[in-house]
Amino acid sequence: MVKLKMFALMFTFFLISCIEKGYNNSYGIYIPKRPNFKLKDKEFIYPPNLKKNSIYVLEEEYYDNELIFSFKKNIWPDYISSKNWANGIIFLDFGRCLGVNVPIINQEIDLKLSKPEDFNPAKNHKEYFYYDMDKIQIESFVYGEGYGRYLIFDYKLDESGNFLIQEYKLSKSVYKKYNLPLDFKIKKIDW
Repeated sequence: MVKLKMFALMFTFFLISCIEKGYNNSYGIYIPKRPNFKLKDKEFIYPPNLKKNSIYVLEEEYYDNELIFSFKKNIWPDYISSKNWANGIIFLDFGRCLGVNVPIINQEIDLKLSKPEDFNPAKNHKEYFYYDMDKIQIESFVYGEGYGRYLIFDYKLDESGNFLIQEYKLSKSVYKKYNLPLDFKIKKIDW
């Protein structure tokens, strides 16, 4: 009976180790064990009005046409714990993009405070994007509550390339283009 219990216990530990899906890297970013992005292998076309060497920063968020987030107007929802950072997206070649945090000082984006290390892919969320001549799709891996999932959202660029807009059901997010410093470089695009 004891041998059977020991075998069952060892077998359970073995199964748990096989099921484990990933790990947290040294910066605390969860990395899936076997990434399974659907947009990774799609044919890459860089959108003509998407600006290279730029970052698109979330400036406003609406829910049911009501403004619920704007760092410029000092409107913050309860679920945002830090008012020193805004979410940004940097589009790279070959359908890769980075989800990054950008410093906010006195209700303004201040990229001068950003260092190249702040945009290190290991410290940020690695994502994929795809352009189908109409919209940009961005696929992200989101980890939470013990499991993760891949989410794809649709975005539209205005004709000038200065605003990126994501609409989903009752929510709308507006991203504004900012120029990155001229010396900005992503050192290793390896995803």
